[in-house]
Amino acid sequence: MARPRLCALLIGLFAAVLHSAPPDASFSGRAVTATGALWYTEHDTVRTAAGRTQIETRYVAADGRPMADLSAEITGPRYLPTTHLIDHRDNYVYSVEPLPDRGVVKLTQQLGRGVVEQRTIPLRGDLMTFQGVLLFIVDRRADLQRGQALSAQWIVPSRMTSYGVRIYKRSLQGNLLTVRLELSSVAFRFFSTPSDLTIDVASGRILEFAGPSNLLDEKDKPVRVHIVYEYR
Repeated sequence: MARPRLCALLIGLFAAVLHSAPPDASFSGRAVTATGALWYTEHDTVRTAAGRTQIETRYVAADGRPMADLSAEITGPRYLPTTHLIDHRDNYVYSVEPLPDRGVVKLTQQLGRGVVEQRTIPLRGDLMTFQGVLLFIVDRRADLQRGQALSAQWIVPSRMTSYGVRIYKRSLQGNLLTVRLELSSVAFRFFSTPSDLTIDVASGRILEFAGPSNLLDEKDKPVRVHIVYEYR
């Protein structure tokens, strides 16, 4: 069975830029640990053509080795892209595939040459990948700026299920809005670490992230990172 990645509240922040990005965009972010060490760099690209938006993220270790690749394609529900990830360190893979005609979302995961696990969960209006949650935040940033709290149902592929998340304003300094994401369940919140996002309200760009990375360390432990994004 694939190692759990429930600690993840970060998985490809790139999707949040789609609200204001041109058809083609690229940006990057350096993930720095609590000790100040560079762990990896994200390299993100967004391309839109013929009504399809494709997003690619490569995670590259500080020593230059590729760590993981994440891809997503928005062809249907805005907050529920078809998503694929491969972690090159242990060949863990997962996918999220919305099947609107069947009213379900298919989740698939596999660790190396292990057993392929599959499950479907019912499709519902507030069901989102984490990329979708971030895009949802950007779309609703004016509501968050006014102090309105939001909620969503976040798919965690490695758990083959979804969890409720709360999203609310932590601070507003000029044009910079910082929001917090945390699990809705008090019991789950006790065992997880929240994430904070800083957004430029005017552009809708996510500028900073602080929280647990979706990439576990070599001991399969969560790592808290701080990421500053640069747009080109």
